[in-house]
Amino acid sequence: ACSDGYSFHENMCYKAFTTPQNQIVAQIKCLSECGDLAIPRTESIDKFLISLKNAADPQSNFWFGLKRLGLSEKFYWVSNESDIVDKNTDYTNWAPGRPDDEADDKDCV
Repeated sequence: ACSDGYSFHENMCYKAFTTPQNQIVAQIKCLSECGDLAIPRTESIDKFLISLKNAADPQSNFWFGLKRLGLSEKFYWVSNESDIVDKNTDYTNWAPGRPDDEADDKDCV
């Protein structure tokens, strides 16, 4: 069972916070509640996170636990820096052409 304000999905508890934050502050908030940014490793989790976000605030965006490894073209999940995402074999629901190293928003997926 999850604590108040959390939703259960696939053996994990999730919570959507509605106060706008940058990714670092958002992660610190999650860590302060003994959690971390959500990791959409499957289509099911991805769809659940989108529905959770939309229920909290349909107009907002949200952070999830993916970060760029230095200045490389590689991304990793916050749960494990050695867990490099392989766009060819791992589930990714990234925007077409993302990440784009030529764009100003290189870290957007």
